[in-house]
Amino acid sequence: MECFICSEEAERLPAGGDWAALNCPDCGRYRVTGTLVAIMRAGNEKLDREPTLQWLARRREFDDFPLIGEFDAFVVRK
Repeated sequence: MECFICSEEAERLPAGGDWAALNCPDCGRYRVTGTLVAIMRAGNEKLDREPTLQWLARRREFDDFPLIGEFDAFVVRK
């Protein structure tokens, strides 16, 4: 599966809820809500790399498998 952040190949992990779970060699493990996935697909968008990686770094201080929601996302056109 394509990483929502860097667009490189990422491993899709089993999801235990309404989210997509990925493990990217460059961006690490993270989850994206189903709502955000739908918004990005509808608009042909992806997550903006630098602000998203900074957000993930802050979140990983207390959550090793962060969930990115539609209110947390920095989205740009592909």
